[in-house]
Amino acid sequence: MMPGKSTSLVTVSKEDLVNFEKEIADIFATGSIRAPVHLRAGREEALIKIFQENAIGPEDFVFGHWDSHELALLKGVPRVEVKQAIIDGKSISLCFPEHHVFCT
Repeated sequence: MMPGKSTSLVTVSKEDLVNFEKEIADIFATGSIRAPVHLRAGREEALIKIFQENAIGPEDFVFGHWDSHELALLKGVPRVEVKQAIIDGKSISLCFPEHHVFCT
């Protein structure tokens, strides 16, 4: 957390994250995503709490791993961009430099 920061900019809810994962799972089930997709149901509340307690905002950097779609959404990457990146086969390497979201 940066000095002087006190509020989180999180606008994504647990339900938003759950619904996004369900949508991706449904698309994956059709065979139209031809790359691995790592879904992580059950950690939504913990991630939201981390973002809120640390007041993670636009100027902060977030680094994830092969399952970073929730981090990207919480960081403010538009849902449609995250979804398209996953459909394009980039699920395990999501990077959105303009939003300060990077994946190893």
